[in-house]
Amino acid sequence: MEDKNPVLYFFAACGVFTMLAFIVLLLTTFFKDQHPLEVTSQPELIGQYDITGDSYTKRTLQIYRIETNQGEELVATEWRN
Repeated sequence: MEDKNPVLYFFAACGVFTMLAFIVLLLTTFFKDQHPLEVTSQPELIGQYDITGDSYTKRTLQIYRIETNQGEELVATEWRN
């Protein structure tokens, strides 16, 4: 007698599809043409804060935004006296 359970075939098909999707994801991750991260813009000052520690110390925290060739924005900080 043959077993024709449609739920079993559905789960088997889902398992095969999941494995194929996982393999494609791994291949695209490892074989993607990767470029080194490069800065594509001048640092843009987006914030400046005066910080006073004690009566003798006053420093300024400057925050910059930098764009890269991979479409990301980096944030850099710098302390000034």
